[in-house]
Parts: sequence; C-alpha cells; structure tokens
Amino acid sequence: MKILHYALGFPPYRSGGLTKFCMDLMLQQAKEGHEVAMLWPGRMKLTNKKVKIIERECVIKQRISVRSLEIINPLPVPFDEGINDIEPFTVNPKALAYEEMLDRPYNGIFVRSDDHDVLCKLKSYIENKYHMNAAINRGNLDIYANSTNKAIGLAIIGKYYHDDKIYAIGDGGNDIDMINAYGKMAMKDCSDDVKKYATSYFDYVKDCIAYIEGKDNG
Repeated sequence: MKILHYALGFPPYRSGGLTKFCMDLMLQQAKEGHEVAMLWPGRMKLTNKKVKIIERECVIKQRISVRSLEIINPLPVPFDEGINDIEPFTVNPKALAYEEMLDRPYNGIFVRSDDHDVLCKLKSYIENKYHMNAAINRGNLDIYANSTNKAIGLAIIGKYYHDDKIYAIGDGGNDIDMINAYGKMAMKDCSDDVKKYATSYFDYVKDCIAYIEGKDNG
C-alpha cells in the first residue's frame, strides 16, 4: 500500500510529540512493507510564488526509508500562537500541484492536528472540493478514495474465503462503514459520532469476541 502523511516536517527540523508520533507510525508502516511518504510545508520563495511539490532525498531512520515531499510556497503554518482568523490558513491556493499529487495512486492520506476544529474544516473542504471520503479519528484526519473503505475491504476478504459470517468492532470515524455493515459493534470509549452507528458497546476487544462466540453458539 502507498501511504501519504501530512505533517510539519522531519526531526530534527521539527520536534514535539506529534512529530515523533508521526515518525514512529511511518517507520512502522514502512517496516511492514508499505511505501510511505510525508508531505510537509517547506520553503517560501521571495520572487517565484508558484506552489509546487518537490521530492527531496529520502529520510532514513533505523535503516528504514521514508519519502520526503516538500511543498514550496505553502499556506501559513500555525505554531503556538493559535489562529484568530482561519481564512489565510484555508484559502484555496488554486495550485495544480495539489491536484496532481491527489491524482497519484495513494491509498490514503493522513493529516494530524491537535486542533479538532481545523480537522473538521479540512474534512468538509476535502469532501466538497475533491469528493473524497474523510474521517476524523482521535486527532487524525484520514482521507481516502470513495472507492474504498474498511467495509469494502472486509467484503473482499469474505468473498475470498467464501465466508459471509464477518463481524467487526471499531472506535474511529474511519470505522463507521465497517461498524454499520458488520455487526454494529463499537468500543465504549469511541466518540458520539461513531457510537450512534452501533448497538453494542465493549470495554475490551476480548469482550466483543466472547459476545460473538456466544451469539454464534446460541
């Protein structure tokens, strides 16, 4: 699978818990055999204001390679001062570079932010502008093509194994299609946006498994 992350940049150029979390996740995904890349806001040019995306030298950590895609002339980046006016951060740059990037065969794009309101606005923008699926999941925004979701993936697995008895449990926005299609079960600590699609809730996955086994045996 090809996976594209959006974050502020690589260590040591960027630091902080969210950067470390993103880096650890990318390394683990790459270790599992996925082709992983990070898209990050880079240099601002004084003369040429055209937005473009250039591929930098791969970042190698623990002998694992992650592709580095730098945005030249990105939108402003909020740091610790907060956002009083969201317009400069969300204005449409009308840059073909982003559309060309989204046309590349990535299976998913992950955006990370501690600001839930920013993720909500970006989710709405992606869905309306690019007609793609977007789901908020514990500080992450997962963006993926309309042609795929977890429910579709489970349907393919069921067809492969000739088994229509499939159950699933989830806790995030990207699990909603799967929860709705396969058992309507969710973790108790999931958000209300997810919880409304389920009818059974569990503290632990093992409790869900015991529930399913009792249901099948009963």
